[in-house]
Amino acid sequence: MEIERLLTGGHRKAVSFANADGKRWVVPVNGMRLALAIYQPGSFKGRMLKRLLPLLWRIGSFRRLLHADIISCELAPSIYQPCAEAFKTDVLDWSLFGGTPSADSKATIQCDKDGCILGYCKVTDKSDIALRLFKHESSLLASLNSFEEMRGHIPQAFDCTETDDGLYLFIQSTVKTLKSKEVHRWTSLHQQFQSTLHRLTATPMKAAETDIFLSIRRLYDTYANVIPEELRGFVSDSARTVLAQMSNMEVSAVVTHRDFTPWNMIVSDGALFVFDWEFGIYHGLPGLDKCHFLVQTAFFEQHASPEAVIRLLKTHDDIGAMLLKVYLLDMISLYASRCGGRWTDSDYDLLSFRVRLLGMADNFDDRT
Repeated sequence: MEIERLLTGGHRKAVSFANADGKRWVVPVNGMRLALAIYQPGSFKGRMLKRLLPLLWRIGSFRRLLHADIISCELAPSIYQPCAEAFKTDVLDWSLFGGTPSADSKATIQCDKDGCILGYCKVTDKSDIALRLFKHESSLLASLNSFEEMRGHIPQAFDCTETDDGLYLFIQSTVKTLKSKEVHRWTSLHQQFQSTLHRLTATPMKAAETDIFLSIRRLYDTYANVIPEELRGFVSDSARTVLAQMSNMEVSAVVTHRDFTPWNMIVSDGALFVFDWEFGIYHGLPGLDKCHFLVQTAFFEQHASPEAVIRLLKTHDDIGAMLLKVYLLDMISLYASRCGGRWTDSDYDLLSFRVRLLGMADNFDDRT
């Protein structure tokens, strides 16, 4: 979706900039420091940009270095009005992230007022994304918010609607402030959040009836055909073996986020707040989110080798070989379903990394 579809002509001055991965942001110059809360860079260069942009955006040479432009625009009325109604205000400030390029790409709008972040609106022009992701996330959040202990730790879903001009919106709350922090290592806050989530949502059931089993079954039955040929045989054999091992197991299934990473959560007022539940499932397994947190941070932030990741995972006694295999196969299944066989270079690198971990998992329980 072109980011220009979300904007209209106007007098609000904004800086439009992009990074090497094709991600794009539009940030109004008034209240830029708060508006830039939507920009969550992982690199040192990105963090420096976030710090310097409010100070140096007027300097042409600085903008040229960033390939940034100054534009005049407003948020399209079909988006502005539903957001204003959801947050019960007549006036909104906003900033815009065009989304991570992928088959499931969607834009995100941060809604602000009087120096406070009110919440976020996800936007797509694809009805299948709205159905698979927006409506699913809205339903899952409503279910989790029925537990008092979860409130304040996850967003509230305010609206999930289609506009007259063919856009689909999902509006939700946040507790994020400029003082909120990302935590990039596993802490007691993460463990406490997961323990509470598991206690509230635990459901005894047959493993073969869980969402996670069905995900691996889809990988074996359908998505294996879109795995690159040089990896396909090993992935298919691994999926068949794990399905056979799980078929007669009884488990305590729990709600699982499936993208439990530092960039999908913040610490605010000493509590963990977790968002972006669009890939969440009702019947996963305890420990899957922890595996994801550790593997994703190691791959994307530490650029660790598979051997180093295995050494890291072995320091956590609650992670075993079976859990690791189930996690890796579920992630391969999820990404295979999203890419439909069109693997970008970065997708393939991550897939290969996971397959190498999968190859090491058989000996994982040997912790000597």
